[in-house]
Amino acid sequence: NIIDSNLYLQQCQINYSVFNKLAGLQQNQVVENKRLGSVLAHIQQQHEELEQQNKRNRSQKMPSRRAQKTAIQERNLNPVLDLEMSI
Repeated sequence: NIIDSNLYLQQCQINYSVFNKLAGLQQNQVVENKRLGSVLAHIQQQHEELEQQNKRNRSQKMPSRRAQKTAIQERNLNPVLDLEMSI
């Protein structure tokens, strides 16, 4: 019988309650997350400034984004490079 918050499964009584997903949500947490965009924009600006000054430490295992931009520019200037990569 589901109406009385009890469920019987193979003659065993199991108590249950409906989970309200919105009950744990507090309005102040939502407002704080809305302000996150300005914080992320500030961090991105700091990273770009450090990148321009070559002071940003990156992993040595992966190529830098600057190298990727250079490769894209070279391919745009010389489309033959794309053909060489596919062979």
